[in-house]
Amino acid sequence: MQKKSISNNYIAIQGWMVEQLGLKGNELLAYALIHGFSQDGKNQFTGSLTYIQQWLNCAHSTAVLTLQSLVKKQLIKKHEIYHNNQKYCTYQAIIPANITQSQNQTTQSENPTPPVRNSNQTSPKIIHNNIYNIEDNITTPSFDTLWQKYGQKGNHTKSKTKYDELTPDEKKQIWQHLTGDEWHVGYLDATTQQNNKYRKNLENYITSREFEKTLEEIECPNITLV
Repeated sequence: MQKKSISNNYIAIQGWMVEQLGLKGNELLAYALIHGFSQDGKNQFTGSLTYIQQWLNCAHSTAVLTLQSLVKKQLIKKHEIYHNNQKYCTYQAIIPANITQSQNQTTQSENPTPPVRNSNQTSPKIIHNNIYNIEDNITTPSFDTLWQKYGQKGNHTKSKTKYDELTPDEKKQIWQHLTGDEWHVGYLDATTQQNNKYRKNLENYITSREFEKTLEEIECPNITLV
């Protein structure tokens, strides 16, 4: 998925997030990001992991570990939803009971934190226009995009022929398998060791339907699951 610019967007970090929650670094940014969309207790952050990575300016695995840590600390709540038989995750920020309620209520009622937004837009309906939501994650990449992402390993002509024979749903499944999700690394990250030595040629990956297997089922040494 092509990244969208966030140069005109912003998030609000409130003092209690630092002083009372003790957050810093990536966890502070991720919490503030999710809080901006879910502070009303009704909405959820439906953005993609790519969007979180962009704000944290970090690798996939770092974003995953950051979310895992916030969930473990019970500062965000993860929700799982299914679309076209694929699982996606949304998140809600949790404000612990020990946070000063008067301070939090003042923040909410008198000076609410706007969700991540584009400063050039005035419409209040900004949430779904400014994050990579679930629909953005359900992609059917072109072969050229897949070929580049895969590292151009294999026979280009044979791979394209095999790929063109797949259904749109199978192509989406391949993309998710290769890139991973909020809780797992993808096949590409798992096979980057030793200059992609253990990554199958793309035509063989498609023919053997590796995208239907879990990483545990794929014979590949040194796979590290997040």
